[in-house]
Amino acid sequence: MLIRPIRAIRVLFPLALAVGTAGPACAQAAADRVYPPGGQRGATVSLTFPGFDKIDSAELVIAGDGIAAAGPFLKGVGQLRIAPDAQPGVRHLRLVGPKSATEWRPFAIGVLPEALEKEPNDSRDKAQLLEQLPVTLNGAIPKPTDADNYRVALKQGQCLVIASESRKLAGPVYLALIVRDARGRRLPVTVDQRRRDPVFTCAVPADGEYFLQFSDVTSNLGTIDEGCQYRLHLTVGPWLDFVTPPTAVKGGTARLTAHGWNLGGKTGPGTAVLDQAVPSETGNELQVSAAGSPNTVPLRLTGSPTLPEAEPNDTAATAQSLVVPASVHGEFARRGDRDVYRFEVKAKDVLRIDVDAREWDSLGDPRFVLRDAAGKVLLTVDDSDRTRDPREVWTVPADGAYTVTLEDLGGTLRSGPSAFYRLSIAPPAPEMALTATSTRLEIKPGAKVEWSFMLQQSYQPDEVALRLEGLPAGVTAEGVRTPSLGKRSGQTTIKFTVTAAADAKAGYGVVQVIAETAIGRSTVATWTHTGDGNISLGIPTVDRLLVHLPAP
Repeated sequence: MLIRPIRAIRVLFPLALAVGTAGPACAQAAADRVYPPGGQRGATVSLTFPGFDKIDSAELVIAGDGIAAAGPFLKGVGQLRIAPDAQPGVRHLRLVGPKSATEWRPFAIGVLPEALEKEPNDSRDKAQLLEQLPVTLNGAIPKPTDADNYRVALKQGQCLVIASESRKLAGPVYLALIVRDARGRRLPVTVDQRRRDPVFTCAVPADGEYFLQFSDVTSNLGTIDEGCQYRLHLTVGPWLDFVTPPTAVKGGTARLTAHGWNLGGKTGPGTAVLDQAVPSETGNELQVSAAGSPNTVPLRLTGSPTLPEAEPNDTAATAQSLVVPASVHGEFARRGDRDVYRFEVKAKDVLRIDVDAREWDSLGDPRFVLRDAAGKVLLTVDDSDRTRDPREVWTVPADGAYTVTLEDLGGTLRSGPSAFYRLSIAPPAPEMALTATSTRLEIKPGAKVEWSFMLQQSYQPDEVALRLEGLPAGVTAEGVRTPSLGKRSGQTTIKFTVTAAADAKAGYGVVQVIAETAIGRSTVATWTHTGDGNISLGIPTVDRLLVHLPAP
């Protein structure tokens, strides 16, 4: 059985505003923020949870490996040790005190030297000096009028790359950048906006000192506060953007083309070719690095080969033939490009047609048009419910040949390798995910509490038994069973009855929701949502919850 999170599902934190309401752009993040929002591997970082400044002592709980607390946190402040071999990426942290606890907070691990923003730096004459590159800067935009200024010495011919992180870390800041030379002249800046957080590049015209001004373009949406944090990775060296093809088969070696900047000793945009070993025992994603770049980019992994697109395939007459189940990776190679695929299926077959592009940070914005052999349009699908890519479950009406045409809705503006996609046509696989009103349950000794979740299932052939694993001593929970949905999707409210013994001691447990069927067992991912109706971050949390027995 495949159990995987449905990308459209979200969990609403207690501190998040309801979707569709107007409100502060960043205020909800401030109560449970951690600063700095990241650190360099091999370093010991001093962390602050401002919302815990009145709690004498608390314990740091970590989801992820390669990091450890160096003792308790006193009044929200403590030390975090990052292992020298820690894998770059995001971990999650939360503080648990005697009577309260924070929500999970993202914390990023990087490989570049780190620096902290030093206020005041809100004007050019107060610009903070960056003494060396590369560097990762940790800062904040605490008020709508704030602008953070930095100055750095650069050389003619260099390409400055600045990759930002904020929304990825539940900031949520969306940065704008202005670059000026020593005489105040503004330089052209290229902005890659495919991701939730932009990447800026700037060609350096001459040796000299340059001024970088960062501000938040979302500040007009509401209150800005110290929770609006960011990380900036600045380098004139190699930086990866993405790899093609975007997928590889587990247990083999994949020939990939890495795309990015300053690769192979050349400045500016470029590529590098690499042969990437892919373990057979791994998850569904592998982080790839190349050409000496300090960052990694994701390579999605499959159990069966993904075919390459075969041009020309712009018309029904030249359509590329597929045998279902099929998966193919391609790109909108030129403006106005259309890619047509042909396949034969039987009546009453149930198929899921998926296109992955924008959710994989592609520049492509695809939709697909499904036609029968006579050319009659059966379906036209753009962004599906709560996703940015088209996907549809379709029941075949009659035996015969069909075509699916992929079109790029932004194809008049962009094209090439960065407008990549993967098309999959296959029977739908079982899926499930949870949403909840909170990722933390507080219960007192002798109490009985119902913990409600919304369970989203699709094409689940078996009854599912759900239980909580990792409860603290003295706390029990009754398991829940849900019936098979067969060949359909559905949403069900489930309730765990959680009971604490009268003599249960104060403490906590880090809990996972375990799903079991006749086929096997798996952890069910729980999703979170931070932001408001104006800024939807949609950040998935770790698959861990918290059950807390507060001290009397």
